Amino acid sequence: MRRLPHPATADLDLAVILHALGDPVRLEIVRRLRTQSDVTCAPAGLDIPKSTLSNHWRVLREAGLTSTTVEGRQRRMRLRAADVDARFPGLLDALTNQGASTHATQGTQGTQGTQGTQGTTMTGQEAVERILAGAGGGRWVELAALFARDAVVEFPLADPAGPLPRLLRGRDEIADRLRDLREAGLRVIAGDARLHVAGEGSVVTECTLLGRVPDGSAWPALPAALVTDVRDGFIAAIRCYVLDHPRPPG
Repeated sequence: MRRLPHPATADLDLAVILHALGDPVRLEIVRRLRTQSDVTCAPAGLDIPKSTLSNHWRVLREAGLTSTTVEGRQRRMRLRAADVDARFPGLLDALTNQGASTHATQGTQGTQGTQGTQGTTMTGQEAVERILAGAGGGRWVELAALFARDAVVEFPLADPAGPLPRLLRGRDEIADRLRDLREAGLRVIAGDARLHVAGEGSVVTECTLLGRVPDGSAWPALPAALVTDVRDGFIAAIRCYVLDHPRPPG
């Protein structure tokens, strides 16, 4: 028995994982593996040609989402859910929710409608688009109204010595941070944004972040993923996975 090579948990790459799960067939394979401990071919219920399936398994293994063990002439595939969750907490749950779909920010479909801050219907997708538009335009303070009173914002991969907080708890603390960003004149552009709508009220946004300040200086583009949960018309939580640690532009 031998195991085919795959990346160690510490080497899992967010951009590679998101690319792998951007294919609807691979996303469905991973989703079905959540309820099957391991498989030797396609997960139950999927009819995929063997040659196509082999390529999907290779991409998933190289992304670190699955492991493959060779036993004689048989291969056994297993989802590395614990490893992925240890590296990117909550990401796999959001992406593999049974209601998940993927589309660009210009799409019209979103999560089930919720009531916005002024009584109008606001979808999870619309909440994310307001966040991205406000950050890109430097309109930070107005974003505070989108958050629930007990909302949390997390940066699970943030460097403790860097400028990003690991956790902001409550609308007041979030609003204080947003005022700091306004005073700094920072604008954060989310380029190439793709939204993975993960069921009712949950949206995963894959994008590249570019920060700019009034003098025109900027930090390098940073691949990132934002997991946004909307509850009762307000943002209940945002977890932002940034692949590098941004430093103030300059």
